Amino acid sequence: MTTSNVILISGCSSGIGRTLAMQLHERGHKVFAGGRRWESAKTLQELGITPVELDVTSSEQCNEAVQTVLGKEGRLDVLINNAGVGVMGPLIDLDDKQIEEQLSVNVHSILRMTRAAAQPMIQRRNGLIVNIGSVSGVLMTPFSGIYGASKAAVHLLSDALRMELSPFNINVMTVQPGAIESNFGQNAAHSLHGRHHHKSWYTPIEDAIHARAKASQEAPTPTDEFCKALIETLETSPSTPLFRYGNGSRALPFIAQWVPTRLRDWALIRRFQLHKLK
Repeated sequence: MTTSNVILISGCSSGIGRTLAMQLHERGHKVFAGGRRWESAKTLQELGITPVELDVTSSEQCNEAVQTVLGKEGRLDVLINNAGVGVMGPLIDLDDKQIEEQLSVNVHSILRMTRAAAQPMIQRRNGLIVNIGSVSGVLMTPFSGIYGASKAAVHLLSDALRMELSPFNINVMTVQPGAIESNFGQNAAHSLHGRHHHKSWYTPIEDAIHARAKASQEAPTPTDEFCKALIETLETSPSTPLFRYGNGSRALPFIAQWVPTRLRDWALIRRFQLHKLK
């Protein structure tokens, strides 16, 4: 990255996206902060950040966001695909609407935004695309199946994009955070709302399901610390293919790679009380 860049970030209404927008602005970059919750994203304008109304499930708004950046600055140097949601619960209990929302926001949005941003980047033969994944897409746990699958898809899409865009001098970085302080746990737990109204084979271990939804907020890494480390990598080593940071970001991939599957399953089944259903 050069000294000052034009950067578009999705998911800036709260959490990592909002903090990234503020820290990048403080470091002298021109930041466009996209958010579906418009009133929240709009408050960033007071800091000198340009808010952009952006629902990443809409191809039209994804295209318009990129065109807004180009219209004001004439170029787009960095796209950070940060928007995401976490749907939790046993896979066989999820309905089509929950599944489609999870995949549309976390997976399809990567392609919607990248399609729009790649065109001006290719023309300039320069750019950086940053996709926020998760270590939950590396080590799967019970009751996070659709969320983990969506993040695993983000990782693989990033791998493909990194190779396909390399001829045009566009770098693609995959970010796999560990547990980062945010509203994610609260929002994930909210996705379980209403489960008690439906008969489920998993009702006897409902507490374990809720515990998994809130697991990311057990001893989380502060958001400021995570964003600072990520920005330093973006500025000094933009060609880095994989960035991991935060509580669990090293340990969980290590477990996924080196612990035998049967042993891993045994431990996770007991950790989330599935053995009590026998």
